Amino acid sequence: MQQRTVTILTVVACLVVALSVLGAAARQGVPPFPVAYSGSISIEGEPATGDLLVLACVAGCVTGWEGSEELGQAVRTNSDGTYAGVIVGPPDESFVGEEISFWIETDFGERIKAVQTVDYDAELPLSRILDLDFDDPLPEAPTPALPPTATTAPEPTATLVLPIPGDGGVPTLFRWALIAGAAALAVGGVTFFWFHRRRTI
Repeated sequence: MQQRTVTILTVVACLVVALSVLGAAARQGVPPFPVAYSGSISIEGEPATGDLLVLACVAGCVTGWEGSEELGQAVRTNSDGTYAGVIVGPPDESFVGEEISFWIETDFGERIKAVQTVDYDAELPLSRILDLDFDDPLPEAPTPALPPTATTAPEPTATLVLPIPGDGGVPTLFRWALIAGAAALAVGGVTFFWFHRRRTI
């Protein structure tokens, strides 16, 4: 009798704990099923090249791109321009009905958005085909800035300065040249006369 009572109490306790756990899980929200998208990609009407990063974004990605719970799993395009396995799995059912947008992101961080958008529903089938068209061109890598080139100043060259016509200093120079010439002639004459006189004595 006592053993039966213990068994009943144990079963009841387990049921209470299980119901509590289920109730807490219901209040927190059970994550919905993820949905995987695949398809082809065209950029400005031409098939895309390989090795482009394709990602999905739910509800505008308000918490950012990297590490956001509202992001789908990004994948690289195949060599034929197709993509496969972009998985969209928001954290809870509050995202059901929110818009999913699809993007191509370059290796230097620039992004372009696909024309197609879908609403997240997490219903079967969980693997879907969605071809993506991008009207904007794929951004080009920014051109690195060239370092400034060192310039050397030209060597200064000696220039001959000639008197300018009409310069008031020209007559003064001419006058001093005449005076110096006359003085030289006078000194020469005196010297010649002195030597000549000395020889005759």
